[in-house]
Amino acid sequence: MKPYTMRHAKRLVPLGVLFSLMIVGCSTTPANTIAMDPVPLPVYQEGTTFIYSDGKWETVVTATGENLTWENHRGSRSSGPVDFTFRRSQWQTPTRKGERSFAARSAAFTEKPMSLWPLQVGNQSGYIESGRWSKDGEEKTYSALWSCKVTGAGEVSVMAGAFETVEIECRRYSEGSASRLPRLREVKTFAYAPAVGHWVLATSRYSYDRRSRRTELLAVVPPKKGRAAGVQQKMEHSFQLALEKKPSGSPVAWSNNGSKIAGSTTAVDTFQLPGGTFCRRYVQQVSSDAGSRNFYGMACRNDQGRWVVPRR
Repeated sequence: MKPYTMRHAKRLVPLGVLFSLMIVGCSTTPANTIAMDPVPLPVYQEGTTFIYSDGKWETVVTATGENLTWENHRGSRSSGPVDFTFRRSQWQTPTRKGERSFAARSAAFTEKPMSLWPLQVGNQSGYIESGRWSKDGEEKTYSALWSCKVTGAGEVSVMAGAFETVEIECRRYSEGSASRLPRLREVKTFAYAPAVGHWVLATSRYSYDRRSRRTELLAVVPPKKGRAAGVQQKMEHSFQLALEKKPSGSPVAWSNNGSKIAGSTTAVDTFQLPGGTFCRRYVQQVSSDAGSRNFYGMACRNDQGRWVVPRR
C-alpha cells in the first residue's frame, strides 16, 4: 500500500488512546552546549491556536507588545508575558480567579536578570513571584522564588514533528523565612522551537504529592479572523487534498485572486495507529503582506474520510 492510499482507514481512535500511543513514540535528543546565535522573543499572531497532546487547546486573543491574552478550550481567559517562563499574570476559570506579579530578587540573593531572552546557552534569570487567588469568596496568597537557565540546544520529536530547540530549565522554591531555607518545589522544563515560535515540549516535576506532567505540541492552527470565506475554503481544500492524495513532500499550493495571501500544505510523513487509523504530520505555509509563516501539526483520518486535528 502506498502511504497516501488510505481508502480503508478505520475509525478514528478516542483522543486518550491516540495521545497515549503517540507519547510513547516521541523522543528527545539530549541537549548540548553548542554555540548558537541569541534567540529573540517569539512574535505571536492574534487568532493562532495551539493544540496540545492532552487535547487541550488555547488561542491568542490579543497580542499587545510583550503581553498576550489567551482563551482556552473551556472559554476561560488568561493573560501574561510573551516570555512563557513566567506564569500567566491573570487567570480565571469557572470557579476560580487569580493574579500574579513578578519582581527582581532582593539583595539577599544572587543578582540575576529577570528574563532569559534573548536566549543563549548559559543565560540565567531569577525573580520573585507573588500571587493571590480566590474561590467562593475565600482568598489565599503565596510567594515563590524562581531560578531559570538555558541549559543547551538539541532536537526534540513531538506529535507536531521534529524540531531544533533551545532547552530551558526553571526551578521554583518556597520563599523560606528567617528560620527556614527555601525548599525546591518544582522543576519545569521547556523545549522552545524557533521554527514554531512556541515551546513544543513542557514538563513539570514536583517535590510534593503531585503527578508529574508532560505536554507536547500537537498542532498550530493558522488564524482565521479577518480572512475571507473563500481564502478559508482554499486553505481547507489544500489541507484535505495534500493529506488524502499526495505523498510526503509534495506540496499542494493555493492562492486567492485579488489578494496577496497564498500558501500551501505539505504532508511530512504518514503512520498508522493500531486499529487501522491513518495519521499524517504536515506543514502549512501561509504568506501575506505581513510575511510568511509555517504552521506544523498532525491530523488523522475520520470515518467520513476527512482529515482532522485531534482536540477536545
